[in-house]
Amino acid sequence: MSEKDRMDFSALDPSREPDRLERSAREIARRAAPALRARRERRPDLWTELTAWQRPLLAVAALLALALVTALALVRPAQAPLGSSAASVSTSTTSTTRPSTLMEAAGLPKAMATWAETGQLPRSTDILELGGA
Repeated sequence: MSEKDRMDFSALDPSREPDRLERSAREIARRAAPALRARRERRPDLWTELTAWQRPLLAVAALLALALVTALALVRPAQAPLGSSAASVSTSTTSTTRPSTLMEAAGLPKAMATWAETGQLPRSTDILELGGA
């Protein structure tokens, strides 16, 4: 770019007219003062604060749901079609069964999934049996 092709921005220089800049700043502050005063005097309200966080929280919830659905889809073992060589392997060599609930698909042992789904409290012996399995 040559010297004569350069644009002259000197008209936008705020230091050329400091009085005009000061007047503009005072006018902006004067116009904003009532709104700023009202905002300072307003008592913090829980519902107003929660409303301000609504969109970010919904976005995070959507991302978490997507991640969890993806994880559950990847955790489920693929079932071989009947008649294929994988289906004819004896059950003694492979003990993979399709999980019957989402909790089992997420990797919880069957006993723990039952406790979580029914709300039943496990006995201490049941917990000890899980450690040995």
